[in-house]
Amino acid sequence: MRSLQKIWPQIDAAGIPVAIAGGIAMSFWGHPRSTQDINLLSVCADSENLTNLLRKIGLKKLSPAAKDLGLCQLSTWSLSMDEDYMDVEIDTLTGNSIYYHNLVKRFVEANIDGMQTTSRVISREDLILHKLYAERLIDQADVISLTESHGAELDQVYLSKWIEELGLQENWNEIQRRMG
Repeated sequence: MRSLQKIWPQIDAAGIPVAIAGGIAMSFWGHPRSTQDINLLSVCADSENLTNLLRKIGLKKLSPAAKDLGLCQLSTWSLSMDEDYMDVEIDTLTGNSIYYHNLVKRFVEANIDGMQTTSRVISREDLILHKLYAERLIDQADVISLTESHGAELDQVYLSKWIEELGLQENWNEIQRRMG
């Protein structure tokens, strides 16, 4: 959290539409779990500005080129926290699809424990969609947790539309089967 607190004010001041995803977003939505990195979402149109900003803040890019994950491009960065004698990994996920342009509009203002400033997190529905796409066991468990605890509050029309458009129906069906 100290790493995020260190970089967020500069990201926010730059006006680049970025939101927190991954394990930190899971904690914000009421499902704390251990995470060792920070995941930031942005639209590709802003990726050069974000890259320049992260370099200016002092992050070092670990991956020479972004990795294409289909839904988005992944770049991995490292922030040296000298006072803690450690480096923190920061993954940026950028996309340029209609979906990614839409999800920016759904970012949620957030007061995250351990941060002194307001930040933005990915919506519950978009967090579910990203985790369905990732298909890892931890992501499947996260989808189940989010769905069981927020089911009545979830925008089912939005979820259904993007599950279909992103080709995630099989993954969603598996989650539904596991939930019984």
